Amino acid sequence: MKLYNSLSFKKEEFKPLNPKEVLMYVCGPTVYDSPHLGHAKSAVAFDLIRRFLKFKGYEVKLVKNYTDIDDKIIKRANERGIDFNTLSEQYIKEYEEIMDILNIQKDYKNPRATEVIDFMIEIVQDLISKGYAYESNGSVYFDVQSFSKYRTILQNISEEDLEAEEEEELGHSPLEEKKNPKDFALWKKSKEGEPFWESPWGNGRPGWHIECSAMAINYLSETIDIHGGGQDLKFPHHRNEISQSEAYTGKTFANYFMHNGFVNIDNEKMSKSLGNFFLVSDVVKKYDPMTIRLFLISTHYRKSVNYSLDNMDQAKKNYAKLINAIYKIHNAPAIENDTDAMNELISKIDRAESNLIEAMDDDFNTPIAIAEIMVLFRDINRVVFEENHEINIGFRDRLFKFVEVIDQIFGLFPDIEKQLGGQLDLSIAGSFDKRGKLIEDLLEIIKDARSGLRKEKAFDISDDIREKINNFYVRKELSLTLGGSFDERGKLISNLIEFLKNLSKLLEERGNKELGEKVLEKLETLGLTEEVNIKVAGSFDLRGELINKLVDFFTEIRSKVRNMKIFDVSDYICENLGDFWITRELDVERAGSFDKRGVLIDELLDVIFEIRSKLRERKLYDISDKIRQRLQAIGINVEDNS
Repeated sequence: MKLYNSLSFKKEEFKPLNPKEVLMYVCGPTVYDSPHLGHAKSAVAFDLIRRFLKFKGYEVKLVKNYTDIDDKIIKRANERGIDFNTLSEQYIKEYEEIMDILNIQKDYKNPRATEVIDFMIEIVQDLISKGYAYESNGSVYFDVQSFSKYRTILQNISEEDLEAEEEEELGHSPLEEKKNPKDFALWKKSKEGEPFWESPWGNGRPGWHIECSAMAINYLSETIDIHGGGQDLKFPHHRNEISQSEAYTGKTFANYFMHNGFVNIDNEKMSKSLGNFFLVSDVVKKYDPMTIRLFLISTHYRKSVNYSLDNMDQAKKNYAKLINAIYKIHNAPAIENDTDAMNELISKIDRAESNLIEAMDDDFNTPIAIAEIMVLFRDINRVVFEENHEINIGFRDRLFKFVEVIDQIFGLFPDIEKQLGGQLDLSIAGSFDKRGKLIEDLLEIIKDARSGLRKEKAFDISDDIREKINNFYVRKELSLTLGGSFDERGKLISNLIEFLKNLSKLLEERGNKELGEKVLEKLETLGLTEEVNIKVAGSFDLRGELINKLVDFFTEIRSKVRNMKIFDVSDYICENLGDFWITRELDVERAGSFDKRGVLIDELLDVIFEIRSKLRERKLYDISDKIRQRLQAIGINVEDNS
């Protein structure tokens, strides 16, 4: 197996320190904002590398850090009036949720920089004693001229990169404190109002570069096999990291350095300053996470990937082709006899798997590997679904062994065994888009049924339906995974408060002044009588808790007005909550992943079947029969017991 080594600027045969184990460190995010597509690109790239190494039989120990103390973190925390640790923990949690959504395997360790500050101080002291570092005005700098290799590390560098590196280093510390402009901070003297730790040089905090050295050495070894990160980290971060680490240990820091490419937006580099910046949480509202994963790995990890609607839509189509073929073949009857057509397909699977592994052995060449998969599935679709050849057990078994290989290496089919085990009614659910259409159809049936019930004055059943619908979507929307960004939660809180105030007025108009006053009292109890600003709601999690409290209160009020038989106010509450969440959650483009759509379909069918049961108990056969006819029209057979 060969991989491209940024230290030598060429592909090299991979020879780990231990023939059975790979020690791998990847630079993780600075947690001051929500994860964007660049974070996803890096995470998926190194997850893919880990998966293939594991597929080849290695035990992989991958450490990915969190930089949880940094100038940007301090600045953002001060802007929001919260502690830096609260801010960083909020975004660590959000990052980990995004990693789960993208099917990134759990790392061996995910240390925070602040967890190893004592060890950083120990390293800095050692570097000073060896003459590689010096103290200046309460800060400590690495003396680049004292380390002879410094100018030769990752030296294939352009003039632009050199200028950017110079600006980066000059921006860190006052020039007059340094012996050389390229000397970089190992320990930074604290400024007024900043968090700090005690050290032999006074109060301060670690420099950025020392953090990764300390965590890699502390959690893995003084010498590791692979060090990874984005191309933008080569200079100055990785050069500085290598210098300080090898000066400290006297050993090679990492045998291989690997760097992933950037994300471009419509052929232009993604950048906040250009306004072409996409958060992963926004992209997953439109595209299935596995579509995003397939899109990211369809380009070689060292190359920049171009994000555009056309490219994403193509990835969506490709993923749909794969998943639809897998489900259809799983559900199709299979004969035992061998046939020429099936034997030929089995041979093609063998060749595709061999070619795929060969491509991955060549510096993880995913474009070739993915092309092998897509060509194979094109042939399978042609033979099985266009030419209508019967499949046999041998072909099906061989295909699903290959599907397992695809999932082991690329991570494209999470929970595939559970899905194929029949927990979802796949014969009903169809493709990703068909599931979206089916969800809309089922919702329409439920809405029409509710309208009919209210005409029959069966208000209790009608309200029960609405209650269940709210339970499905409102609570899901408020979970940490689907709860939106920090600012979106703030807007949601503002909307809920405005709604409560309007509800109070409506109750008073209906002659329920006491209940209306209780609504305002509840707002007072929560400290929300004044207009909400960005600081009122506190941290990300506190905002989530506050939203849940407000929704609980809506539920409590709704229960009271229902008991008082004020059904129009009950409906008013439901309809407004529906405006906040239900419509958005059930939009075809935003109804979650393929699997979530399947679960949603099952839940909606359960509601519909329960509605029909209650209708028949009330002898409202006309409405019940209309529901049955509507279900049959979309391919769902319903039999009533006589």
